[in-house]
Amino acid sequence: MSVDCIGKQAWWGMLAIDPSHRGQGLALDLGAQAILEMNSDFGVKDFMPGVQPGNSASEAVCGRMGLVPGEFAIIGCADPQALANGRMTK
Repeated sequence: MSVDCIGKQAWWGMLAIDPSHRGQGLALDLGAQAILEMNSDFGVKDFMPGVQPGNSASEAVCGRMGLVPGEFAIIGCADPQALANGRMTK
């Protein structure tokens, strides 16, 4: 499949690791793999993080992958009753 993504950004976020597996570098490995595949499959070269401010663990993963907050914001809507704790991110 080929998609022309010249000049387009992809949003990176919503990667959750089960608490029993945290601290093993899985978020970094899986996040980097997702970015590499988006680049390979769709030609996306610009990624922006979708991390709630103050989520230091996710901010650290993004920083290690070179993802920094941009000048745009993405707003998501969800039914809070459909989510376990009423939040889209931890």
